[in-house]
Amino acid sequence: MGRGSVAVMHDPLPTFNNQPQLPMVKIVLCLVSFLVLAGLVMQLRQQHLDLSYQTNRLHNRIEAQQAKLWNQQLRIAAYTAPRAIIETVGQHQIDLVPATPLPPATRIVVSGTSEPRD
Repeated sequence: MGRGSVAVMHDPLPTFNNQPQLPMVKIVLCLVSFLVLAGLVMQLRQQHLDLSYQTNRLHNRIEAQQAKLWNQQLRIAAYTAPRAIIETVGQHQIDLVPATPLPPATRIVVSGTSEPRD
């Protein structure tokens, strides 16, 4: 270094605009983006699990209500079956007459035997 030359000191750490620092910034941005996306994916997965649980609970409640309704329909069918109606009318000595006369060839089944209707 001569008399007229001035020594220029370089900064030991490159500035933001220098090329060597740019890849590090890209890596940090990618890492931050990855962490944000991972958090969002985990949140979506948790929402999916919560919705699946709620759907399963509602499905079980619907099945329970449907079984209850089928049981009620079965009991109603048992009480309104022709044989049950005939037994009930016979036990209470109720004389019921059809609203319209039955045709002559109609048979009424009582206790397993068929009798012609006069």
